[in-house]
Amino acid sequence: MKTAIKTIQKPIEVDFSSILVTYKLKTGQWRGFVFPYDITTEAETKKQAQNALEEMVEVYEEGLKKYDYPDHLKKKALSDSEDKDVFNHLAFQALINQGKIDGPTCYAQTRTISA
Repeated sequence: MKTAIKTIQKPIEVDFSSILVTYKLKTGQWRGFVFPYDITTEAETKKQAQNALEEMVEVYEEGLKKYDYPDHLKKKALSDSEDKDVFNHLAFQALINQGKIDGPTCYAQTRTISA
């Protein structure tokens, strides 16, 4: 039994550093966030939200690199409860779909830190 428990507790190795997610709110606006950095934005369109997130992530990851990727900055919990719900729903699907989901009300894509 102890062996089975140890196997379950081992982390899963993944080939990405973050997941960018945008989703449509009930108001018609688009909200976006990046896991595990807890970077967020809201915009009028999906594309605007995606572009804003991509720009913010580039700057954030430059800072991570500058300070040798400190754990307290590269692994932050999501602070918004709706973001958490969306992430829990989409994260597994994004991994199964080779890192990308693109639908009418949501978008998720894994990405790696650029060197």
